Amino acid sequence: MVTNRQFGISPQAFTLIEVLSVVVILGIAAVIAVPMIADTSDLQATSAARQIVSTLLFTQTACITKQETYQMVFDSAADSYSVQDAVGNVLDDPVIAGKQMQLSYPDSPDLSHVSLNSVSFNATDRIWFNRLGEPYAGTPAVNNPMTTGTIVVQSGDKQITIRVEPVTGRVTISE
Repeated sequence: MVTNRQFGISPQAFTLIEVLSVVVILGIAAVIAVPMIADTSDLQATSAARQIVSTLLFTQTACITKQETYQMVFDSAADSYSVQDAVGNVLDDPVIAGKQMQLSYPDSPDLSHVSLNSVSFNATDRIWFNRLGEPYAGTPAVNNPMTTGTIVVQSGDKQITIRVEPVTGRVTISE
């Protein structure tokens, strides 16, 4: 029978100090990594804000290209919004067949911790765009040019404000 000692190889093992060093390093890594993985509220707030901005820009662009009136209707109490035509019918999603352009944060698995803290377009919860892309507040039946437009999205401690500029409809985000 051939043993390791015959080839000049001595049996080796880890010392207690080496094992403890590895355990301490793994513990420190876990303490740093777990909170980063567990708390996604910052990411959810950012994602929700970007999604709203994208939908606002889509709605404005659709009004210009199709020469029709579309509106975004927000419901802060239900933490939801939808894109509707001038008479209030929710639009079909142009990308996903069979889906409508509406979102409810409590029903969304990826954004379930997001809430709409406040929505105000001249103190209403609706914004619509005319055929030139100019923002208006309230319902399309009332020709009310928007003078102030803000949406505040929150998830955990993170709050993001989305502003829509009067006349141009330019959209900006601030934290």
